[in-house]
Amino acid sequence: MSRIKVSIIIPIYNGEKYIKHLVQQLNQQNVDGLEVVFINDGSKDKSYELLEDVKKTTILNFEMAIVNQENGGICRARNKGLDVAQGDYIVFMDQDDGIKPNAIRVLLNNMESKSADIVLGGFELIDKEEKVLETWILNPKDPWSTFRINAPWARMFRKSIIEKNHIRFFITKISEDFYFNYRYLSYCKKIVVIEDIVYQWLMNEKSESHANMSQYSKDRNVYEMLTALHKDMNKNHALDKTCLEYGIIKHVTWYMFYVAKSTSSEVLTEVHREGIQWLKEYYPTYYKNKNLAIGKPASESFGSRMAVKIAVVL
Repeated sequence: MSRIKVSIIIPIYNGEKYIKHLVQQLNQQNVDGLEVVFINDGSKDKSYELLEDVKKTTILNFEMAIVNQENGGICRARNKGLDVAQGDYIVFMDQDDGIKPNAIRVLLNNMESKSADIVLGGFELIDKEEKVLETWILNPKDPWSTFRINAPWARMFRKSIIEKNHIRFFITKISEDFYFNYRYLSYCKKIVVIEDIVYQWLMNEKSESHANMSQYSKDRNVYEMLTALHKDMNKNHALDKTCLEYGIIKHVTWYMFYVAKSTSSEVLTEVHREGIQWLKEYYPTYYKNKNLAIGKPASESFGSRMAVKIAVVL
């Protein structure tokens, strides 16, 4: 196999039932110089043993690396993956999700032919039977598409930018991907958005993102992450400032509404007060953001636009 060009980092935690399907999909990528780094994050099932067995007994079209570590959470697992990944480019996956055939080739071709620092693609939301529930197609002509998806997947990063600027996932139980994405974007000189669907996000009600984020706790406070992000972003970035600010506003709004699902009115009031106070401190004219106008951002869903607008007005 040629030198490693792309490393896919996949944290595994009690994911034995997903591993063979993952390997099957990854074998369809047909990209020379592909490495897949599995981080077994203290699984209590047979995930590690299965990974070792797959590596020994399966004909693979990629280099397979396995790291076994004590459970530290998805942030530390991804960060460990970044420490050991050898590729020029980085892709992230979650253990229960899927990747479209030739997705890596599509991302890599755009990365190299356009000298991009990041390539952003779309995704499908699927159920356990792989039925498509929603399709998110990004619009290359709309600057908001750069910020529309906050997950670290469905995109390709340049490893040299990550290492040069010491970019890692913020150690938290909420919004670690938001911190990583926005910080990385602040160092990009060329961002490429494509219309291709490259990823499949499983609607898993038991996953962290679906099951636990709405459970308020002090270690799930998004404002700590946002404060660190504000401090750590490249101040000389070339990002669309209106979209960047709107992305921050939307994230604060999302946190308010999500916490509202499972907490008392007293805690919710404090969360709202803290959010508005944070916005006033770091983005004092946030309520004048042009993307708060009716029909903007153009590629954003109607429901999301209205939720942000209502939250700001109230």
